[in-house]
Amino acid sequence: MDAPQLSPHALFHTLRDELAAVYSAGEAAAVAKHYVCERLQLSRTQLLIDSPVPLTAALRTQLEHDTAALRQQVPVQYVLGYETFGARRFAVSPDVLIPRPETYELVEWCAATLSQHATPRLLDVGTGSGCIAVSLALELPHARVEAWDISPRALTVARHNATQLGAQVDFREVDLLKVIEEQAAEQREYDLIVSNPPYIPAGEAPTMADNVVQHEPHTALFVPDHDPLLFYRAFAVLATECLHPGGVLLVETHTDFALATAELFAQHGLQSVEIRNDADDRPRMVKATRA
Repeated sequence: MDAPQLSPHALFHTLRDELAAVYSAGEAAAVAKHYVCERLQLSRTQLLIDSPVPLTAALRTQLEHDTAALRQQVPVQYVLGYETFGARRFAVSPDVLIPRPETYELVEWCAATLSQHATPRLLDVGTGSGCIAVSLALELPHARVEAWDISPRALTVARHNATQLGAQVDFREVDLLKVIEEQAAEQREYDLIVSNPPYIPAGEAPTMADNVVQHEPHTALFVPDHDPLLFYRAFAVLATECLHPGGVLLVETHTDFALATAELFAQHGLQSVEIRNDADDRPRMVKATRA
């Protein structure tokens, strides 16, 4: 017997209405639309056309499981198991931060910075899903890319993404703060160090969306209220020790601390310090060069 037919538009409306209990109306609609299109592999136009799809037993079970998770405000990216970053699909899990569009702007700045280097050597610190390191390895095929993270589980996700996307990245379990404190960093010389580190003061957690605070890894999000520049001081030291002369440090920052980060880098002797705004015109990235 043929499987019953499912109306994508009806599924969207049902899910949107259920999610309105835990999200604003606009966000409920956005999450529902994203989920339905991705899970049923439909374009936004196909969703509007509302062509029925076969509702198999496996799909019915999947929809029930996913809907229950979405009602608990599990981010839709974790429910689906992936997020698109640039033009590529990266696996994600609650062990890694969900890649954001503004971080891809950081990748683009890195790639442009190194476009004239024949065989650049790059380091991505706090790689998480590997989205920065893998993207740069693919955008700069002659680059040698190394990536660090403190979390073995995050590194498992990152290695999976590198394998799936065909990128060559040397992943290592390294705690940046311990490396700096112990002065135990190998004297490697990089052309570029990049990072999207934790930068949100812990005191901001109550003002943030529940789906972020309750489900994304806090070690990738938060820093102590009394020391919001914790990681940027470590990057300044790492840059002076491990960058080639003329090498570049590029980081994503909290919009409230971009200027303070730039001043910190200058105080450590880094030069040509530059702040760049993101697509929403917020100060988001800082670049500095080792003399």
